Order: sequence, then C-alpha cells, then structure tokens
Amino acid sequence: MQSRTTGASSIVEAADAKSLPATTRCRACGGDVVVVIDLGQQPPGGSFPLPDEALALGMRLRLGVCHSCGLTQLADSSPPEADDPAGPTPLSSATVGAHARRFVDDLIRRGVASPTSRTLSLASHGGHLGTILGEKAVPVTVLDPVGERIRRFADAGVPAIRGGFDESPPPDTEHLGLFDLIVDFYLLAHVRDPRSAFVRIASLLAPTGTLVCEFDHLLATVEGGQWDAIRHGHNSYLTLSWLAREAQDVGLSVIDAVPQPVYGGALRVFVGANRDASPAVSQIERREADALLGAPSGLAPLRDAVERARVEVVSYLETARASAQLVVGYGAPARSITFLNALGVGPDLLPYVVDRSPGKHGRVVPGVGIPIRPVEVLLEDPPAEILVLTWDLIDEVRVALAPVVDRGSRLLVALPRLADVTGGVPRDIGVGR
Repeated sequence: MQSRTTGASSIVEAADAKSLPATTRCRACGGDVVVVIDLGQQPPGGSFPLPDEALALGMRLRLGVCHSCGLTQLADSSPPEADDPAGPTPLSSATVGAHARRFVDDLIRRGVASPTSRTLSLASHGGHLGTILGEKAVPVTVLDPVGERIRRFADAGVPAIRGGFDESPPPDTEHLGLFDLIVDFYLLAHVRDPRSAFVRIASLLAPTGTLVCEFDHLLATVEGGQWDAIRHGHNSYLTLSWLAREAQDVGLSVIDAVPQPVYGGALRVFVGANRDASPAVSQIERREADALLGAPSGLAPLRDAVERARVEVVSYLETARASAQLVVGYGAPARSITFLNALGVGPDLLPYVVDRSPGKHGRVVPGVGIPIRPVEVLLEDPPAEILVLTWDLIDEVRVALAPVVDRGSRLLVALPRLADVTGGVPRDIGVGR
C-alpha cells in the first residue's frame, strides 16, 4: 500500500513552488507551469480493477498554474478518465439528473434553444444532454468519440458524429455548417489542450449563436478546499477570467455567468458576439481576482486542505481502528481515488466502501485496494460511522442512508473539514473523538 505520507509530504508552500521544476509547458499557451501541489503517483481516474488485477499507481499527479495565461492545470501528462459506455451515467444520481434537466429548461427559457435552433451537444459526461434536448423538441446533433454511444444515439433517433477534440487529426466538422447553440456540459476541462478545443468549438458557432459552457469552477474548488477534484483526466481547472480572455481572442465575449450548486460548485457561462454582459460577469471576475486565481498563491487553500486532511482524517481513522470502531466509506466516485491514495488510506483504516453501481461491486479502489461492496451490507452490519466520499451529493446520500442512520450510524465528510453531517448541519470533529 502507498505510504500515508507519499502525497501530502510533497505539498509545497506557494512561495517555494519554484523548487518543483516546471516540467511541462502550459497545455494552452506554452508558458511555464509553476507546480504548487504534488499528490504523488495516482491511478487513472474512474477505473476500478478487480482484486487480482494490477494495482499500479499510474502517473504523477501535480497541479500548477501557468505564469503566462493563468490557467490552473495538471502539470504532467495525464491518462484520460475511464469512459465506459456500459457504466452508469451521471443521470443515475437524482441530484445530477435533475440538474441536467434544469440546464436544458434554462436554455429554453432564455430562448437560445428552440425547435428552430440548430444545436450541437458536445459529448461530455456521456453526451446525455443530447437525449434531453431531443425530448424537449430541440433539434440536436451530438459529437461523441465513443462508437457504442454513437449507435445508441442513432437507435434513439438523435443524429451523432463520432469524434473528439483530443483526436489527431481532429473530427471532420466543416461539413456540419454553423450552429445557433453549442452546449459544452463539462467537456472543456477534460481535453488535453483547452485553447485549441475552444477555438475549434467557436469556429462552429453562427454569428448570432450562443455557446454555453458549464464546468467545475476553480473558485468554488479553492474556497471549499475541495482538493479531491484534482484527478487524472481532468486536465484543467477553469475560471471565468481565463475563459473570457479566450473568448475575446476569437471575437466573442461572455454574456452571463451563473454559479451552480452541483459537484461542489460549478459555473454556467454564456458566450456570444456583440452582446452586453450581465453584472454577474464582472462580479465573479472580481472575486476570482481577489482570490488570486491565476497565480500560484491562489492555490494555497487547496494545499492547506491536503495537509489538514493528512492530520485529521488519518488520525481519526487510526483512533477508530484502535478502539475497534468500524468506519467504512460510501461511494466510489473518481474523486475518491485521489482522496484515498493521497492520504494512503487502505483497507486497514477503511475496510470497505459501498457504491450503488453494480458494475463496481467486487472491485477495488485502485492503488489502495479497498474493496467495493453493495450498499445493502450497511444494513446487514451497521458501522459506527460512514465516511461519505460522494460528499457533493450529501443531501441525496442522507436520504438514502436514513435506515442505516436510524440504527445508530453517523455520517461524516472530510472536506473542507472532517465533520459530522448526520443531522444536516456540519459539526467539525477534528482529530478527537
């Protein structure tokens, strides 16, 4: 098992970031990347092996900031997140599914999506927005790199083209013409070169069209100490300020920006040409500037949160083991891989995690080898405490685990601080019991 200090001991003060060489150039502009956080060797995101399969830790996971364009990004080459077309989609969560439908309703309410608009949906998160748009009578074409999903869209009567922005040569999209609406639902942060992808996306937008991007907002990630968002395959950590500059370079501008509550804090951004911006745009850009995002010192809260978790979470689990109190995990999302491997938490401290996805049952969290079991085992043998690794879905999880809580189990989250959330209001518990 990975040492419990492998990732956290490598965290550096922002002032000492120059001691970690900028081993890569910025994936967007080619400038120097200053490394601020080093989470050690980490497995690929989203891939959960069988117990007898290799548990190699994969590649180094470091986060840094470009000196030139201010893009926060992974500082090294990164394997893509696992993309299993047979696996569960984000819509399997009631919270995320409802959010996706509200997203489409918002497009219709604003008048940017209609039965007469030509719409392109980029295949982020499995491209499921294409189906929702179709259900709302919005003509849509989906761009997706996975052949199996292309076939599924065809079976559902949704036009789809196979291709992705990381491919070389890029997909043939010139024959498609221009679109009145282009929807990017969490794709841009996953591509290897977000600048070139953005330029290609913008080239498909009609002169009076609207591009809508939604992404995990770095401001929320930093303010919440949500360092488990750093993972292989999630190559960039976006701000409104960075996106606005990229839009300006291709003759577009940000029209509106609306914070969203999902995934710990996201941002929905509307981009177009020759239109005035809402007051929210400058307000969010000021908040990003005040937080020093775009500079190495802006990542200090994430660095501090890792250090705090190394003390609080590991000490708490060690104390539970010493007192024979059973603590298990709930959820095996991609972010759990980063969290558990960076802290070196294995089956000795967290004997198993449960997950609702049958495809993960009997598998293990890569790197640390923690078994993944069905949720039903919680009722068979209620643990003293459940560490919720899908903390961004805590309200949904609290409802699902009510029968287990009724039998005496407590619910914990580890970010931004180790806290008891059984009663709905987080109560910090620190390292003591």
